[in-house]
Amino acid sequence: VRDNLQPTIDFFLSKCLMDEKAVISLIKSCPALFGLSIEHNLTPKLDFFAMELGLKDNDLSRCMRKHPQILALSLKNLVEKASYFDAIDDATKDGKERSLAYRIASHHPAIYSLSLTENIFPKVDCLAN
Repeated sequence: VRDNLQPTIDFFLSKCLMDEKAVISLIKSCPALFGLSIEHNLTPKLDFFAMELGLKDNDLSRCMRKHPQILALSLKNLVEKASYFDAIDDATKDGKERSLAYRIASHHPAIYSLSLTENIFPKVDCLAN
């Protein structure tokens, strides 16, 4: 426990700004996250959220509390979806709005768990037409 679980708990407490109650909830809702490598899996994803999407501490913490399963997705999967969301986003062209990828991650992160081909593409196509 001390060698495997505790470093991951510490990671969520410090890097995701979660309190102990939130980490306990995380363990209950998505225990698979505690088997992921901090160095090779969790840190690159948090870096992506912070550097590529611009999620700040509070937004990142909210994202993790709302849908911790987002960290179980591959980085490639996250990048593909963020790229697609930004490609279809007209609201940020003037620079006044945050990107669609950012807004989805911070307010509705479960959308990142949906399949692009089976769910997101058809819905966007239906709504656009």
